[in-house]
Amino acid sequence: MMGQEECEEPLEVFSVSADIFTRLSRGKAHEAQRKGFSTKADTGIPALRDALIAITWGTRQQITRSFNGDVESCHTRMKLWSADTSSECKMMDEEKTIVESRMQAEIKKLEEVC
Repeated sequence: MMGQEECEEPLEVFSVSADIFTRLSRGKAHEAQRKGFSTKADTGIPALRDALIAITWGTRQQITRSFNGDVESCHTRMKLWSADTSSECKMMDEEKTIVESRMQAEIKKLEEVC
């Protein structure tokens, strides 16, 4: 497919050395310098990382906004439920107990993960 369609922007090609980048990151600059690299930027990894972030930024923003919208919706529903003032949001005490215990279990799992 490459080369068959017109491209608005030229394709960037990154010549990178992950091995040397790792050595520089681990403080082994003397080994990297013997192979002709003196900085992490020389390895091409930071430029590649920045280019990948730029390419995916719009999609990541959309996903984040969608997630935040879902959280906000859930929060609004939980506020209505906890207020216990609307007939459509009222639950029997047994149902509340079940839901509250499940929520506490899920919160505990999240706290352990975080």
